Amino acid sequence: MYNKNQLKIVDKLLAKKFAYIISKTNYRFLFNSIIGIVVSIDTWPREDVVLELLKKLPEDDQHLFKLLFLCYPQKINSVNNTLKEEGISFLINAGLVKKEQDLLIPTGYSILLINDMLLIVSLPYSYSQSKTKAADIYLGQDSMRLMQMVTHRKYKSVLDLCAGSGIQGMALKNVAKKIYAVEINHNTLVAIRLNQMLNNISEEQYCVLEGDIYSPVDVKEQFECILSNPPYVPVPENMELPICGAGGEDGLKFANKIIDGYKKFLQKNGYAYMVLECIGNEKHPYVLDYMKNELKQGCINVSLINKMPIEAQIDFSVSMAVSYYDQPQKADYYRKIWEDIFRKHKATAMYSAVIEYIKTDEPLQINIVHNYNQWAPTSHFRVREDAILEEECIAYYHIRYPDYDGGYIQKKILDLLLENKDKTVYEICKELNSEDFMPNTLKEVINTLINLEARGIIQRVEI
Repeated sequence: MYNKNQLKIVDKLLAKKFAYIISKTNYRFLFNSIIGIVVSIDTWPREDVVLELLKKLPEDDQHLFKLLFLCYPQKINSVNNTLKEEGISFLINAGLVKKEQDLLIPTGYSILLINDMLLIVSLPYSYSQSKTKAADIYLGQDSMRLMQMVTHRKYKSVLDLCAGSGIQGMALKNVAKKIYAVEINHNTLVAIRLNQMLNNISEEQYCVLEGDIYSPVDVKEQFECILSNPPYVPVPENMELPICGAGGEDGLKFANKIIDGYKKFLQKNGYAYMVLECIGNEKHPYVLDYMKNELKQGCINVSLINKMPIEAQIDFSVSMAVSYYDQPQKADYYRKIWEDIFRKHKATAMYSAVIEYIKTDEPLQINIVHNYNQWAPTSHFRVREDAILEEECIAYYHIRYPDYDGGYIQKKILDLLLENKDKTVYEICKELNSEDFMPNTLKEVINTLINLEARGIIQRVEI
């Protein structure tokens, strides 16, 4: 079920004032410093890591970041200095927080700063303050990939389908004359309008339409660019599973409809971009088969970012269903459902793909880049004939704690560190390589220490 706390449209001037107030705080610096380092890999870092990074920051900055990003309740007087009365008023009126006595209680929406854009999105279920298992205002790695693909050329008109937070279309505000964003979920639509206001994008340039894919678009309209990040999770028709969006049994229910519209709504020499995950065989995702059948002319450029065995997708789907319905006892039942679906479609792999289609009069050309590890459960291998195999006996310590297993570490490495525990990392490195100290030695030891700290074996101390 989606978040019951619905967002609300506010006065444009109030939204503009909030954006100005944020620009005068440390929020941009905090976000780029704490989140920016991982945003291209994983938009949402671990909550405990974020909290640890916040500890040494000024209290005002901690309160601000906990309220806006992590959605932790904060006392009003703890954010008054940074957000001012008007900033707090925006949060309350937009439905982002509720005021209860002297507390501001977030309603499950986080405010991100991506490429200098303020974006209201749903806080993921993995975070402690999330209000729902299903994110209706989604932002993930696929959104970032699509945004990065389309910002390198100018467009007269852009259509952003399944717009979500609006990030893809809004990223083109400096290169597109007119942008249309289409979204069917009403609460998500409100978020898009709020994000439009926060980023000071005019209604003349950016038009928000409510409806299903092409349904609210003028039938005579054609676009120079069509963007889409459609729901893609393969889900039985009789099952509700809104996490990541339900794409029908083969996951292509919405993707196929969008591809169908290229013939009518995409201009000649126009560009269409789609990012999605989809089932396929060992050679390619099935969405390419549909494109080949429907699009007889033009050029299809495909970047296959990841490929995983269909068994891994089954595990993922089962875990989603068990979590969403809170029915761990039905795991085997759900597993059989997805096994039957994928067997029916003869699917052996799940692909992550970014697809560019260029509409021309030329015969259809397809270019595929396999940008992923080629190993799979069905792979064969052989050992090089000139390889020399020498048996070595290496001693390990098995690290155990009362509450968890710390894993294994080579005895000689841990012995060395324990023998030199009163020395700095630099001093240890010099002893390891006293005749010819190399920077790589220092890097290797520090990486080892980071690994040991992550496993709970050591702790860094201040002396």
